[in-house]
Amino acid sequence: LEYIEGNNQVLAKLKTYYRLGLFNLFRVFFYRLQLKFGWFRFILPVSKSITGDFYNGDLTSKKSINCPEYASLLLEGKIRYFSHKFFDVGSPPNWFTDPESGHIFPNDGHWSTIDDFSNVDIKLVWEASRFQWLVLASQGYVSSKNNAYINLINNWLEDWSKNNPTNQGVNWKCGQEASFRVINLILSSYILREFKNPKLSLIQLVKEHCRRIYKTLHYAVGQDNNHATSEASALFIAGAWLNFIAQSNIESDEWLYLGRATLEERVNYLVLNDGTFSQYSTNYHRLFLDSISIAEFFRVKFKQEQFTNIFKHKVNLAIDWIWQLTDENTGNIPNLGA
Repeated sequence: LEYIEGNNQVLAKLKTYYRLGLFNLFRVFFYRLQLKFGWFRFILPVSKSITGDFYNGDLTSKKSINCPEYASLLLEGKIRYFSHKFFDVGSPPNWFTDPESGHIFPNDGHWSTIDDFSNVDIKLVWEASRFQWLVLASQGYVSSKNNAYINLINNWLEDWSKNNPTNQGVNWKCGQEASFRVINLILSSYILREFKNPKLSLIQLVKEHCRRIYKTLHYAVGQDNNHATSEASALFIAGAWLNFIAQSNIESDEWLYLGRATLEERVNYLVLNDGTFSQYSTNYHRLFLDSISIAEFFRVKFKQEQFTNIFKHKVNLAIDWIWQLTDENTGNIPNLGA
């Protein structure tokens, strides 16, 4: 029986490897080799923090916008986690503490030397560093004209940069997490109407994140999920933005090209002909569409060429699929999948 069970387990693993695909296995294997031999410490070294204000906060000619009522809670040091639960995190927050359990994650050492935290839920510390609060504070500033918001933005970002030097600590470990920050940094500069004349510190911060994303995009692709679409969206948006503000170079042009190419390929591959996404989850399906929608929004704003007809067809299939499951009155949707 032990022999049969052992062989069944081997057979199950072989079937899993076959379904994952040879190229994906190679991508993950190559990434793990890079980790083992310290390659990322060489090509993505820890560097000093970026200092200074990141946004101007000049309200000249800024139109008022609608803003969620709970934006004011940021001024009390409270962040809304995962769009539903508030935690009192202080001002500025401790970027390494899980507010639910109090567990403190490492903030020293190169990100590639930090383990995968299999026994704890790492997203509880990553959430504050995704910078959704930055978008909310930007909305609050333009809506209320209250300087407390822009002060909070610059204070929190400078504190984050000070405590998270480039490529150091847990908040640099994941390329998708870095991509969320890139998107929210540029989205906030758009809300604040500073995207055409950004401060140098903001440009530097975005570039450092793009370098981090770019070097491990192969690993994101190997996972066949929303990691690659999120990361490709960030590279495309950042590359288009730098081109738009005449700050592009060979490096950023490569981000723009690779971001577009990866988005085109991943959308065509990961969205099936019935509109379902590779991850059978309404939450992840929505995340996928969010990143694609923002990429399209900035494609138009930064005057980039349209995506291909195949890309648009697959995205429309994905939109139609989730629309059929969504309650029009509440926006609620069945809790399918993870």
